[in-house]
Amino acid sequence: MIFLYLVLSFGIVTSTTDISSVVEAIAPEDAKLVNIVPGGMCPGHFDLSPAEANLIFLSDLIIYHGYESWFTKVEELKLDIDIVDLKTDGSWMIPDVYLKGALEICNVLKKEYSSDSVSIREIDKKYRKFKMSLDSLILIVAQKKESIKGIKVICNKHQKDFLLFLGAEVVSVFSPGDDISLKEISEVVKVGKEENVQLVVDNLQSGKKVGNTIADELKSDYIIFSNFPEEQGYRITLLNNIDLLLETLSDKDTKS
Repeated sequence: MIFLYLVLSFGIVTSTTDISSVVEAIAPEDAKLVNIVPGGMCPGHFDLSPAEANLIFLSDLIIYHGYESWFTKVEELKLDIDIVDLKTDGSWMIPDVYLKGALEICNVLKKEYSSDSVSIREIDKKYRKFKMSLDSLILIVAQKKESIKGIKVICNKHQKDFLLFLGAEVVSVFSPGDDISLKEISEVVKVGKEENVQLVVDNLQSGKKVGNTIADELKSDYIIFSNFPEEQGYRITLLNNIDLLLETLSDKDTKS
């Protein structure tokens, strides 16, 4: 059914749930959205299937970040489709970065609908509503951050910026998945012991083998954050990350 929708209406393909969560919120009603990489998977190592390639063939607009290795296959096809490589860098789980990305996407959509004044007004209206909701989320996050300041952590490198945003002290990071060597693990563990780190934070999209190993060596608590919005959406994914950290810290204080 999705193929028919894309043919009959304006089809937008997004590479990640960072992007799709914004497009879904602010695009005109006639737009039909297809996202390629699910929230729980790593977009950098995703392998594009023939079915997903077909969805791209039927689209009018593709929006992606620029780091997706699978996208080279799309570029090689030289499709007559508008393709936008977003310039907003950094962790989109940081609300200010997410808002910057949302504004960029808003401008992309308005350009695509430049000949349709009704749709442009709809995009503007939806964006204002989106921004108000995000502004309220930023206030909630600011309150929660107060209990996190100065907490020493070791984390997956993909979670470093987010944890620094929360006010944690990141004493060391580790590479995700198969990219890490035994020497690097040993060095990270050494720093963790020297700094008396009691918490290791991993990245859902990277797998948990490395983080678990480091946490076991340090006899520390181990938690996993999602670096992309999951099915429940950006707001809940973000708050779930923070609340998981706060609950872990609270349990630690109770035990001590």
